[in-house]
Amino acid sequence: MTLTEIVSTAITQAVEEARPTIQRIDKDAAAIRRKTRKPKVTVEEAATALASPQVCIAGRREARYTIRTFYTIQKQRIRAENQTRALTELGEPCVAVAALANYYRVVEDAAKKWLDDFGKVDPVAKWARTIYGVGPIIATGLAAHIDPARMPNYGALWTYAGLAKAKWLGNEKGKELIHTIRKAHKGTKPSIGACAMLCQTVHRSPEALAYYLTRKHTANHSHAYATIEEHKPTWKQLTDWAILCPHNQDLKVLCWKIGESFVKHSADDKSFYGKIYRRFYELEWERNYGGLLVDEADRKMREAPVADTTDAYSWYSGSIKPQDAREYMALDDAGRAERLPQIVGKPGDGVKMLPPSHIYSRAKRIAVKEFLVHYFEESWRIVKGTEPPVRYTHKDLGYAIGAPPSNPPRFEYDPDKEAGE
Repeated sequence: MTLTEIVSTAITQAVEEARPTIQRIDKDAAAIRRKTRKPKVTVEEAATALASPQVCIAGRREARYTIRTFYTIQKQRIRAENQTRALTELGEPCVAVAALANYYRVVEDAAKKWLDDFGKVDPVAKWARTIYGVGPIIATGLAAHIDPARMPNYGALWTYAGLAKAKWLGNEKGKELIHTIRKAHKGTKPSIGACAMLCQTVHRSPEALAYYLTRKHTANHSHAYATIEEHKPTWKQLTDWAILCPHNQDLKVLCWKIGESFVKHSADDKSFYGKIYRRFYELEWERNYGGLLVDEADRKMREAPVADTTDAYSWYSGSIKPQDAREYMALDDAGRAERLPQIVGKPGDGVKMLPPSHIYSRAKRIAVKEFLVHYFEESWRIVKGTEPPVRYTHKDLGYAIGAPPSNPPRFEYDPDKEAGE
């Protein structure tokens, strides 16, 4: 037999072996389609409800679940395609895996189309889609996760997105903190001082605690909430709040993706927030060279120390001199890997500085926070019809680098025009 005949026979045999699997997949998919109930809210109805100033909680939840499913399917599709590629290179049969990859791609495209249509009618999502580096899926994700009526200020949005200083203690540390507070504030029920101590320790506002008590432990599901004094919480309720994650993990992932996109397009003149990242990146390095981030390095080593065998330890411990650090950062990746062992001395020989990865994360986080500020302002004007509260400047936030950049071009929202389309 010739080589062509051998390959043809092998492919035919692999297809026949995989045929029962493919038929079973088709049969299961058809059964799922038959059993799937008709959704109570259609895409058009959910999208229209989301665009209305009257918030549609069910519509937002559906969008959140769809986005989560979209990224799960996307991950499975990438995994199946990688397996297909690897098996093909090894000469192994991969018909079934390739078929699964195609199925994943079809479902992924369908979910992408649904999310794209869902975000086209939301006015704030429309504004987000005009930002260079923010795609339709990210814009829809922001509209689905962020409820402007629940965000009284910029800090609340930053906390919800996981970009603030709010601490997530977890189960054990949260219970230990409540136990410590109970010892300091004796009584069968927590006092106002105990609640204030808890809020100060976890870097969260009393309003956040009051809102949690209103939503979780009363029948009031409106956006108005009572004060802590009116609730008179129990120690069990404070414990539940202390161990609760202060941010939305899916929204935090979306913000990470937004930051990576801004960095990717930072060299493009069209990228407004990419320029902000580049500007802050350079300013943070100047502060790092000048020894203005020594306190940050000490705090990092105190709260989350790194091993002395890592490259980051050389920066945090002050083993690198500023002039050597400037030369190091001017090199490419290959040159840095060769140069770093030559400039590392003993701890204290140089200046305590933040490593490049830390500076990168700080600058990226500032760019994302700037974007969320503008997103908050647009959503506030659309939902509440008034001007948003006075924003913080970077000097107020501890960055001390001057006034923030001007806002990008605003998306003008006309409800009458949108209703007529």
